[in-house]
Amino acid sequence: GFLAIIGSETIAGINGLGSQIVRLAEGMNTAEMFAYVFFVILIALVLNGALSLLQKRINRASEAA
Repeated sequence: GFLAIIGSETIAGINGLGSQIVRLAEGMNTAEMFAYVFFVILIALVLNGALSLLQKRINRASEAA
């Protein structure tokens, strides 16, 4: 989900994480580029974990009701 958003933002957007990653890659600034890539992965993992936890709580609450 989140990575698809970054991918589409890379194609369509001028500013943002995806565009910044592309600019850094084109400029051969690989160290900073990978820092952005790892940051995006970290955000995706945190959001995925938080939403999974929220979904489990909602499912438990609906089963108890």
